[in-house]
Formats: sequence, structure tokens, C-alpha cells
Amino acid sequence: MIVTIGILLVLISLIKTSAFKKGESAGVILIGPIPIIWGSSRKALIIAVTAFIVIAIMVLLLWI
Repeated sequence: MIVTIGILLVLISLIKTSAFKKGESAGVILIGPIPIIWGSSRKALIIAVTAFIVIAIMVLLLWI
């Protein structure tokens, strides 16, 4: 389910980004309990943090 959501988010971002717009990148790498979050702009960073929190809550709820 998480992989499907990720693929959909990538496809949506490709559709919204054109050749004339500046691209943005953001992501989360989870090394053990420590998340490394980066973003090229404030908006991209907020989206990455929000996605990380939602996915972490989903994992915790499924684990319980």
C-alpha cells in the first residue's frame, strides 16, 4: 500500500511539473530510529515531513 501511494505521488508530481517550472525535491531516509529529512524548498520540506508523520502513524497502527 505504501509503495502504491509513493508511485501515485511521483506520477502526480511529474504531471504538475513542466519543463518551464523549477523542480523541487524532498525525501526521508530512515536509518534505525533516526529520520534524515531533506527538501530543496520550504514547501517540499513540509510535504516530506507530513508524509513521514502519516506513514509513521500508519505503521504504528498496523503494528499494534
